Amino acid sequence: MARAKVRGVTLNPSSVIPCVEHCIVETRTVLNYLGGSGSLAMNYNELKIRILKLFNTEDTLDSLTVRKLLLDTESLTLTDKAVEMALMRYFRQGLLNRSRKSRVFRYSLTERGNARRDWLMQRG
Repeated sequence: MARAKVRGVTLNPSSVIPCVEHCIVETRTVLNYLGGSGSLAMNYNELKIRILKLFNTEDTLDSLTVRKLLLDTESLTLTDKAVEMALMRYFRQGLLNRSRKSRVFRYSLTERGNARRDWLMQRG
């Protein structure tokens, strides 16, 4: 028991539950908002579909261009960081190619990304 007090461990699990419930509610609240715009979160693959639709097979776009196109075509307001992170995730998944030109990453659609976009659009 003395060891638990030194390390700050709570022995009574019921005292942890309100904190966990509060944290879960706070996390859901944060996740339900995109870029501070106040709009509710999209379904799981909805952002992926919207971003992949912006690319033609020969296009190369940077994150600022993608963000502007999302705002213009989809009326979707996202932060720069949110778009950069989404593009990085899709690059890591093999859906986008990435090249660096003058300190800016430019993205283009891969064959796998094209197939994934078509498959997602057929499903939903």
